[in-house]
Amino acid sequence: MGLQLFSFFCLLLLVGAIPLKETGGKVIQLRVVRSETPPQGRSAELYKHPWYEYLTADIAIGSNLQSFLYDFSTTSADLTVNFCTQHPPADPATCYEPLNSTSYRSENSYIASDFVSFGQYWNVSRQRFPKVHVGVNEHGFFGVVGAAWPSLATYGISPFWLNALKAEPQNMFGVFVSRNGQNNFLRFGGPLLPTECDVDNIRWHKLSSLSYWQFPVEGFLYGNFSKKIHQHAIMDTGSGWIGLPGAYLKEMMLRANVTYSQQEGAYLVECQRAYSLPPLDLAIEGKAYQIFSSAYVDTRNPLPGGMCVVNLKNSRGAFGADWTFGLPFMQSYCTSYDYDNKRIGFADNLF
Repeated sequence: MGLQLFSFFCLLLLVGAIPLKETGGKVIQLRVVRSETPPQGRSAELYKHPWYEYLTADIAIGSNLQSFLYDFSTTSADLTVNFCTQHPPADPATCYEPLNSTSYRSENSYIASDFVSFGQYWNVSRQRFPKVHVGVNEHGFFGVVGAAWPSLATYGISPFWLNALKAEPQNMFGVFVSRNGQNNFLRFGGPLLPTECDVDNIRWHKLSSLSYWQFPVEGFLYGNFSKKIHQHAIMDTGSGWIGLPGAYLKEMMLRANVTYSQQEGAYLVECQRAYSLPPLDLAIEGKAYQIFSSAYVDTRNPLPGGMCVVNLKNSRGAFGADWTFGLPFMQSYCTSYDYDNKRIGFADNLF
């Protein structure tokens, strides 16, 4: 069976991609942030890992443009604003002070609204958002800017993301993450950047759910271990790993002679052996994708003893999906998110 599935993956490489030639859109920079705590709203126990990596963006709120760092999340539809709990705040650099904004409005106990600006391009004059009273955040995170579907919006609030896209020629956005994590961009209202991504050959996939950016996965190959499956994956800009069913992961690591560290909460491999690990081949709707060990093994941040973290982990059915594709996938493939056509697209990362 393994040989048959390997042949199946080879045939997939011959499948032609759908060309896309579009114009328009604007670009802002994203940052990959590493923290010892998970993004807001996630359980540290469920996502046990030595650290967390996620994409962030700068957003300004209020008449006085209080600018802070936000978790840019494809698993949320909310603009979550971290309100200060003290007036004046102990550290105004990490929380939103509504008393300093003349455009602030409190609609009820749960909902507020204010002027919101994203980068230098997009202004929403009256954006509603749920109140979150977290106070000063030691990591400097101000909240979450969600880019998922409206069905996930708290209190039925129209998402900031879609409100901002109304002014753009196309109801879509794209994300590019460089292989070293240092140069990352958001393409808003248009196609991906042709200098970083193979935009003429975006491979599109219909979504299997209009909540998260979810799509079907048909099979995978890892070394001599392969499976034909009927499962689902989501894109997750809030994780630095690829999540998959624990039974598959355990067998993959066993065959690759990679052991789990209870102390680190992750699989570890000798850094000198990192690049000899097999790629993870994925079949998604008749198209093939390959994640090399250079993307899923963190050799940039070695642990004591010459060990490196393998950024493959048990998904535990997170977000109701079997697989979660985080930064290792996005560093391998540029991702394009199309609201109007209810689809997601992947293009080769050229950078």
